Amino acid sequence: MQQYAIDQIRQADPILDRVIEKVGVLDYEVEQDGFAFLVQVIIGQMLSAKAADTIHARLVAAVGGRIDPIIIASIDEEVLRRFGIARRKAQTIRALATLVDQDPSVLKNLADLDDRQCLASLC
Repeated sequence: MQQYAIDQIRQADPILDRVIEKVGVLDYEVEQDGFAFLVQVIIGQMLSAKAADTIHARLVAAVGGRIDPIIIASIDEEVLRRFGIARRKAQTIRALATLVDQDPSVLKNLADLDDRQCLASLC
């Protein structure tokens, strides 16, 4: 799947094709867990990548390596804040965790939606 995506990017964008040719392919894994991915995105909004990665790593370490809706919903907002998560982000993460815990199917079809539909579905 990763090679297919890279091939598509290279075919669609000649500039990125040249960059990939010079730099090489970035080593990355696509997050398979939609909830964990959204938590990471929420944490990373309006932060440098380094700061977001540090805060996310603190959260992951605190929950034993797995970002799970049941666990996250049970963490007090102030505890999330101690990891470096802003108050509004902590509230959003907890609300998302509660929603996904109550209805796991809420994230199931997001990958099939465009950005606007995805945002509307989550809001």
